[in-house]
Amino acid sequence: MAPLHNSNSPVPLSENERADKLREIYDNSDDALWQRLVYEPLHAGWHLANIGGRAILDFAARFGHIEAASQVLDLCCGSGAACLYIAEHFGCKVTGVDANESQISRARRRLEGHRAGSDVHFVIADVRSWKPERAYDLVYSIDSFALIQDLPGALWKSLAALRPAGSLVLADVVAGPHITDDLRRFMLLVDGVVSLPTAGEYVSLICKAGFRTPDVLDLTDLAARSFATIHRTAMSLNEAAFPDLPGVRLI
Repeated sequence: MAPLHNSNSPVPLSENERADKLREIYDNSDDALWQRLVYEPLHAGWHLANIGGRAILDFAARFGHIEAASQVLDLCCGSGAACLYIAEHFGCKVTGVDANESQISRARRRLEGHRAGSDVHFVIADVRSWKPERAYDLVYSIDSFALIQDLPGALWKSLAALRPAGSLVLADVVAGPHITDDLRRFMLLVDGVVSLPTAGEYVSLICKAGFRTPDVLDLTDLAARSFATIHRTAMSLNEAAFPDLPGVRLI
């Protein structure tokens, strides 16, 4: 199956350019700016670099009927905070996989001294080529598959990693009815979004990967409220709020 690209964008990215863009965005996601704008106002200090945060993770664990004996897989886990949250709150074993070495290094440092640290394992690997050593009760990915060039391949990998009665939970951005070429270009160049299907196209890809027709929950209102909170927080801050980040000015 051919990869699904953010195909209407006039500025395609090579694999190396895409990787560089993601490092540019997320390698500094532990800094003071992220802390003040995202983690504190949205996630009670948890370093969750996604919009849904704890509510999405709680939903995923409940949907997957996660308990102490469960094995959970986070594809594109980033710096690992979501894995630690799941392990701490649901008492299960969690594996996080991400291709970004810097983020996995930070994720492993998070394990040090954490009460759930022994229940979490991180792997540096491209999720499309990684071969799981076990089957998982729950596979989830939050705000991440849009950053993967080969979306069908990521969905196939998700299915391959699940036990027969396991569950998949995805939260991701999709193209709405009023999307424009300029907005596609913006999302590609600013956020590294390379796969941007419509909701209907996404459902079709999930089914073609071998899953049953998924239940779909529209989280647009949640995203809008979250971005509004980030904006209000940004407007209340100024350069003096970030003495460790010289030159920061929020306008």
